[in-house]
This record gives sequence, structure tokens and C-alpha cells, in this order.
Amino acid sequence: MATRHAIPPRDTPGPAGAPLPVCVRLGGQPCLVVGAGPTGLRRAKSLLDAGAQVRLIDPSAQALASAPDACATCARPFDPDDAVGMAIVVAATDDPAVNERIAQAARAAGAWVNRADAPDRSDVTFPATRRQGPITLSLDTAGASAAAAGKLADQALHALDPLWAELLEHALRQRRVIQAELPPGEARRQALSRLADDKALAVLRDQGGEGLATHYDGLVANAAAEAAR
Repeated sequence: MATRHAIPPRDTPGPAGAPLPVCVRLGGQPCLVVGAGPTGLRRAKSLLDAGAQVRLIDPSAQALASAPDACATCARPFDPDDAVGMAIVVAATDDPAVNERIAQAARAAGAWVNRADAPDRSDVTFPATRRQGPITLSLDTAGASAAAAGKLADQALHALDPLWAELLEHALRQRRVIQAELPPGEARRQALSRLADDKALAVLRDQGGEGLATHYDGLVANAAAEAAR
């Protein structure tokens, strides 16, 4: 894994700027969680769900007994060498001084840091996340309340028309077809932009998957004709 530039620790609380929401692909990347309490276990599961290789460290073998099966576990205190080679290090112990020591070692090793006890002193945070098909909803409250973030994320998911997930599944498959069959240019861009617009949603709602397939065939044919001009 390529070495990242270490992020210098902030000496005073407070964000350096507005957080930037991004989606990170962690498939196969080594990540470390220190502390097997409820928060550490949740963070470990989130990393596993993202495809990361997770190591969970806690001095208590009893606490580690609740770890997800896919985690590699170590029943001992944290050592600074544990952070070497990690993409993300989560400091989730119940001791702020230990969390700070973990964060310093992780940054020195070039890893991104999440401090469960201090979101404002973290390089990355874990928003409340809900998924429906290809849709990911993430909600962050700047560390004010994890419970409120979860409640708001649940409300957002409940308000989401479930037909959107079905439409986007179709759109994802059709996107690959368009990218393979149409040359780059305005015609292809327009076709891609219409895969999941209001008209496509209405077609799926009124005519089902077969109607949407016919609608997509028309989009591709029109875009091909436009590209050939």
C-alpha cells in the first residue's frame, strides 16, 4: 500500500474547515480499531462492510469476544507499531489520553485518524449511514449527537421513494451499455443524464421494468443518431 503523507495533529479543538463528504473505497485496505466497546465494535463493522481488513485491539479478551468474526483480534494494549501500514486508525478507548496517543502514532505512520471521543480532532468521521439498493444516505451532525444523526438518517430513508432504488439499479446497468456503445460527447452525456430523471421514474412507476427498457432503448437510439451527425 502506498504511503500517505501524515496529517499533522491539531493543537486546538475545532475543524480546519467544513468537512468534505466523500465515498472511500477501502476494499482490501488494512484498518485498525483500538477499543472493543460498543463504539469500537460499530466502527469495526462499518469498516468490514466497506471491504476493509480490520484488526481490533483491546486488552480485554472478554470485550473482544463480541468482535465480528471477520476481525483479526489482539488482546493486549495498543503499541505505536500497530498503526504502521494502516489506512484508517480508529481510537475508541474510554481514555482520552490513550486515544490521543493512538492518534499521534497513527498520523506519524501516515494513517487517517478517527477519534471516537473527539470528532473535531479526527481526520475522518463516521456518519450515520443507511442503504437501500445502490443508494447510500449518510448524515453527520458535526459530532453533536450520534443518536440524532441516526434518527435523522432513519427519517430520510423512510421518506425515500423505494422506487428510486429500483430505478437506479436499472440505470447502473444501462450506464455501462451507453458508455460501451456511444462515443464520448454531448449525445452520450445527455443520454446518461436521462437514465434516472423524473421521466424515467414515471415510466418505471407506470409501465414497470419492460417499459423502462423500451424507454432506455429509445434514449440510446436517439443518442446514437445524434452522435452520428
